[in-house]
Amino acid sequence: MRNYISVELYKMRKNKVFIICSIIPWVIILLLLLVNNNSEMFENPINRLYNLFLVPNALMMMMSGFVLTTLIQREYQDHTMINVLTAPVARTKFIMSKLLAWFIWHFTTLVVVIIIFAVWYQFIFSGYEIIGNVVDYLRLGLFSFISMIPLIWIAIMQRRVFFPTIFLSFVLAGATVIISDGMLYNIIPWTAVPLVSFSYIIDALPVSRLIIGLISISATGILGLVLACMTFAKQDQ
Repeated sequence: MRNYISVELYKMRKNKVFIICSIIPWVIILLLLLVNNNSEMFENPINRLYNLFLVPNALMMMMSGFVLTTLIQREYQDHTMINVLTAPVARTKFIMSKLLAWFIWHFTTLVVVIIIFAVWYQFIFSGYEIIGNVVDYLRLGLFSFISMIPLIWIAIMQRRVFFPTIFLSFVLAGATVIISDGMLYNIIPWTAVPLVSFSYIIDALPVSRLIIGLISISATGILGLVLACMTFAKQDQ
């Protein structure tokens, strides 16, 4: 498994797509911080949530579509996937290496976004509490990633056709910026992401609805990974 991951990380270092997809959210968070450089924005949780959390996170989810097409569908386009499909390799390990490579990119990008936010937050508004915001940001990024795992299945099914993966990543990213107290939003995994991520929303929701949201997100991630492994196991040239 370590060899699989090493190969994927080597490919990522050689491909500028991953760097560009990381730089874009970093630049956007800086621009948002510059534009919203006032204390009222930080004191209002709704303004802070939309401007500094949901928008950069949605952008990272959109970039995931390009990351996955490079990790998976580029292999089909370059015909390097034939070597995997014809060789006696563990296909589940191959999919898991793609998932872990994607997670490493996502988590690294997320951590840098959080560092930019935290440093600016403390430098400009040193009197405000920062730990809770960082924890909220981490939860939002990690739950978003789990909810996006089915994109791997879509990418494998589409093979060389990359448009559906990118389009769906944009649609799912848009769903995560919707915040509502309706019960349906707890059931749908992508609209449940912000509801189970932000402290002030968590404190206001019944425990049962939080559990429903967590189950929905977790089940979506697990189902997406299982379907991806099953589909890839049945593929031939």
